[in-house]
Amino acid sequence: MAFEPGKCRCYASLVFRFLRTKALCAATLLGHGVLAAEGDTPAADKQTSGYLDVGGSKIYYETRGSGPAIILLHDGLLHAVTWDEVWQPLATKHEVIRYDRCGYGRSELPTRSYSPTEDVSKLLTHLKVQHAVIVGSSSGGALAIDFAIPAAILQSLAGQYKSGDTILSLAVEGNHLVGQIGGVGNYFFYPESQSKFYSRLEETDVEFQQDASGKVSGLVMYQAGTSNYWQRI
Repeated sequence: MAFEPGKCRCYASLVFRFLRTKALCAATLLGHGVLAAEGDTPAADKQTSGYLDVGGSKIYYETRGSGPAIILLHDGLLHAVTWDEVWQPLATKHEVIRYDRCGYGRSELPTRSYSPTEDVSKLLTHLKVQHAVIVGSSSGGALAIDFAIPAAILQSLAGQYKSGDTILSLAVEGNHLVGQIGGVGNYFFYPESQSKFYSRLEETDVEFQQDASGKVSGLVMYQAGTSNYWQRI
């Protein structure tokens, strides 16, 4: 069965989200409990590696451990070795997957145009993983967002919303939403899930609402301890 981005089988941890104090571009979900695991376990010693043809080039991947799956997406400077420090500790409780993206490390250079999100999907399908936590560092975080929240979902949220006489316009820009209120400003909303977004600069949370048919009907904006409903128009 193919791993389908954006479907309910994918429980993604979008570590590219912006926290209220600073941007987080690494994997906070690694947690003290896992990192504090003492010693090796038989599961942690179970490691495999190989190459997967993703169409026009081959990517190198490694897996280690067993349990709920975690896939680690490296940044744009280094390859998968950037995860060495947490690789073994995580494997004590999880099946951990990492790979070198096309053109990095031990993976081949792409010979034609390719989709990084499709590479993630093909690798998880090859490994028969249907549920995974997705962890990304820097540009790997952006890839995690792209994979977990397909462009079609972002497009379904774009449009105009009204609160009183004020109009909020939302448009898609890359892997996030950009808003203008009353035609003024550029407010950047980054996804925390498929329905919740956060704007670091404005200290604002946005949660989209759906009607009985599943269509987006409005949103609730949370800021400074208050909430305000915006009806889609």
